[in-house]
Amino acid sequence: MVDRKLLLQPGETLMEAGDTSDDVYRLQTGLLDVLVGSSDQEAKHAAQIKPGGLVGELAALAGTRRTATIKAAELSELSVYSRAEFEALMATDTALASEVSEIAIRRLDHNSLHRFISSHLDGLADELQRSIEEHLTWRRLAAGTVLRQAGTVTEQSHLVLSGRLLGTNAKGIRTEYWPGALITPNALISPATNTETMVASRDTTLLEADRSGFEELLAKHPTAVLALGRAMASATPRNRRRAASTVSIAVTADDPGDLVAEVLAEAGRHGKAELVSSQRADADLNWPGISQSSAGSPKDYRLSEYVHQLELGADHLLFEADRELTEWTRRCVRQADRLLIVCSENPDDREHRRIADVLAASSAIPERNRWLAILHPVGTNRPSGTAQLMDRHGIINVAHVLVGRPEDSARLARLVTGHSTSIVFGGGGARGFAHLGVLRALEEVGVPVDTLVGTSIGSVLAGFYATGNSHALMMELTAKHFANVLDYTIPVVALIKGERIATGLSEVFGDQEIEDLWHPFACVSTNLTQSSVEVHRRGSVAESIRASLAIPGVIPPVPFGDDLLVDGGVLNNLPIDVAQQEFTPGTIIAVDVAPRTGPHAHLDFGMSVSGWKAVADKIKHANHYPGTAAILLRSMVTASIRERDRLVEDDIADLYLLLPTHEVSMMDFHESGRVEAAGYELARPLIGEWLDAGGWPNAGV
Repeated sequence: MVDRKLLLQPGETLMEAGDTSDDVYRLQTGLLDVLVGSSDQEAKHAAQIKPGGLVGELAALAGTRRTATIKAAELSELSVYSRAEFEALMATDTALASEVSEIAIRRLDHNSLHRFISSHLDGLADELQRSIEEHLTWRRLAAGTVLRQAGTVTEQSHLVLSGRLLGTNAKGIRTEYWPGALITPNALISPATNTETMVASRDTTLLEADRSGFEELLAKHPTAVLALGRAMASATPRNRRRAASTVSIAVTADDPGDLVAEVLAEAGRHGKAELVSSQRADADLNWPGISQSSAGSPKDYRLSEYVHQLELGADHLLFEADRELTEWTRRCVRQADRLLIVCSENPDDREHRRIADVLAASSAIPERNRWLAILHPVGTNRPSGTAQLMDRHGIINVAHVLVGRPEDSARLARLVTGHSTSIVFGGGGARGFAHLGVLRALEEVGVPVDTLVGTSIGSVLAGFYATGNSHALMMELTAKHFANVLDYTIPVVALIKGERIATGLSEVFGDQEIEDLWHPFACVSTNLTQSSVEVHRRGSVAESIRASLAIPGVIPPVPFGDDLLVDGGVLNNLPIDVAQQEFTPGTIIAVDVAPRTGPHAHLDFGMSVSGWKAVADKIKHANHYPGTAAILLRSMVTASIRERDRLVEDDIADLYLLLPTHEVSMMDFHESGRVEAAGYELARPLIGEWLDAGGWPNAGV
């Protein structure tokens, strides 16, 4: 190391506030004055540096501008180190490294707090600003850090400046707190009991105020307290969607092709999107290796500030992790709301290790926000073996991507950035074929369907689509397998055997599992034994849909271990809530084909009915008596109408399509073509009105 010296005459300036330089100085002899202010006239004497003191270490280690003007108070001699030389010096002197890091981090936090106060309290006297700064704390939480425990008493209030907090109450209900959220402001007036356990779901920065400091500040400077309240209010975004979504992309596959670029392009259709890698961070900061700085170091803080500024200027910030578990990769998962791992179809042991490493580092990311994208080579017909991969790594969300099929990478981008569209198909017997018309109408206007949830007949058609079938093939399958589906039998267990239904489902889906479908899919049945809703996200497609279809009294129930499953419409005929909980989509389209009213009494047949008279009535085509199947179907739907109405009234669905196909009987399974056309004609204008009102901003683009 070259020993460079610098001699300053009394009054000579070493550096000006706002300058940029990588040099660090140690004062050997003499005395230095530290001046703060924007000019010589306004500069104020803040401190003096004596022999042995360091100058410029913060700017060098954290890449910031000089924060003060330094002048020689007397003849002074200094040793000069470049940034690289100073880092090498600290590497051999651990005591120096610890001291410098502590000072640098303390100054960084103070400077950040000062900038926040100055920007929001412009015009206040310097004394009042300093007083406010003395009573606030700038806090940084690493992902996974617990801020508060439910049931404890707090006397602190927090303003979320960046990152995310996840609160969980005693009932397990979770609430996300985004930038701008003010946490327990009443704690500044009297002690408050925490109702939630709050954890940083990613690296988070907070402004902290405590009650004792607040009371002292209020007593001395009531004007400053009022200004501080206004500052916090102005820092709160009116719409939390202003905060950028952040996604960490970890590619473990050897050859991902252009997938990352394609995900970035699709994210850019939904707002400004930025992709930042370790190479870009090093280049942008003109600091080779800064991306690999360890957590808690001054360089780490500088990098955090850089990332924060990128996030402020973007709607979607995508972090591209390194191929191995580096410090940059750890930062990527700490900063992310969602994690996307891109793996090959059949990972080897090395790739499995990479996947496990990334997942272990991302434990703070909620399970439902972690996606595994599996790349399939050209020519793949149906994915397979997904369940084993999911079980090995504890993943619940999987997306399949066929190499060279742009719609798959686009769907993947929407899934991980919160812009996916989930369609919910309700039950309603043969009237459910109207769902096919809705799919045709959505395809025409360019609204993609990313995830699907269905009940009863809705589960069948959602499953047909999730398999990757075209609309034409879906129409063909429906006509083939439903035209003569009613195989009546002696009604001991049910009106029909269900053999034709089971055979048709087996022919379409074979032994395919839900995990292997091209589109994420879920269907709903009712657990008759437990009196609960059963959501099917795993296992046999055919068996799950068969259970969802088991209309009580009409189609036999399906064994499920020791339990019995029947039609999902018994408890939830339009599972909007399931779509929201399972897939957290950006848009939910719910299609309701269940009639608002049931069978009417066309004849007062009294308190009893003769089957022979009913048969004669049917032969004469008089239709005075309601049919058994119609009564059972309507009875089943009636039980879940209140839940359906509640979900609709809560506006969980972005587009609710009620399709009144009254001219079709719920048992007219041979009328699939006519019902599809009716569904299309009813849905097309409603979808158009929704789009005109801004329902899906990128339709047709």
